[in-house]
Amino acid sequence: MCTIKRCLALLLGLWMVLALAACNGGNEDGTTTEASTTTAAEEETTTEEETTTEEETTTAEEVVVVPPTREEMAADMEDLDVLAIGDSLFHGDFLEDDQTWLALLAAECGWNMTNLGRDGWTVAYNPGAYPAGATVRTSMYNKLFHDSNYAFGSSSYYNYGFPQWKTAEDVDLIILEGGTNDYGWGIPLGTVFSNDGSTLLGAWNLMIEELLTRYPNAKIVLLTSWYNTGSKDTGSRMDFVANGMINLYQTHYAENDRIDLIDAGNPEVSGVNMQSASFLASYAKNGTDINHLNAAGMELMAESMLPLIWDVVINQAQ
Repeated sequence: MCTIKRCLALLLGLWMVLALAACNGGNEDGTTTEASTTTAAEEETTTEEETTTEEETTTAEEVVVVPPTREEMAADMEDLDVLAIGDSLFHGDFLEDDQTWLALLAAECGWNMTNLGRDGWTVAYNPGAYPAGATVRTSMYNKLFHDSNYAFGSSSYYNYGFPQWKTAEDVDLIILEGGTNDYGWGIPLGTVFSNDGSTLLGAWNLMIEELLTRYPNAKIVLLTSWYNTGSKDTGSRMDFVANGMINLYQTHYAENDRIDLIDAGNPEVSGVNMQSASFLASYAKNGTDINHLNAAGMELMAESMLPLIWDVVINQAQ
């Protein structure tokens, strides 16, 4: 009887050992193979994730975009053939030719510059808008379409030593602005869909399409005129001139990679604030002239315009 009990006890003990071994993965030392494998895989995944995160962090820290210097931007635009069409913002009113911001940039960047900007010129041609007895101003639209001398490199206009053998195909950049004189003389604004050369927006549309065709390799930059609060029957000057050009650009040309717009009338963009008495005192022709910059104002304009023109002509093309 005792022998039978001992046998039963031994069998029970052996069964418990086997059961315990099965629960521990079958290893004699009690370690779990599957658990060890899982733990190792988890550790390996964690290590890889930590390494990847560290590498990404290191890479992100190493990639530092350093903006080009002014000298580098000027070098990027060296020897560009540039045509400017506008009014006194380009011509400079009472200043010498080499004091305008365009002339300053031409000298800094080494541009071949033809400046067709003229004091008092309108964009549209509309003699009927003038009061009786008033002298009808010269129109940029009329000049472009009807004057054979109104062309890039023409000896009839300022060209800052432009080489006469150049052709229209050589033009790299056209800068176009205007509209202040149209507003001043009561020429109608028109609509963004107009092709009527007697309205500001219609004349701009016709001019832009002509410039795209006549100068097939040129980038065209539209430049807004100064913001201010002058008013006439046609509405506020800012809405008439600056916002008129912006609306025209956004409607027709925003998707055209040959055309861009710089809102130079916005003080936050150009630094020119014709609505500030302190600005007028330092940078305008006199303390009340809300149209014309003095020599210091032209230098300020050149300072701000170089990176803006570089961005649309060079940076966005890369």
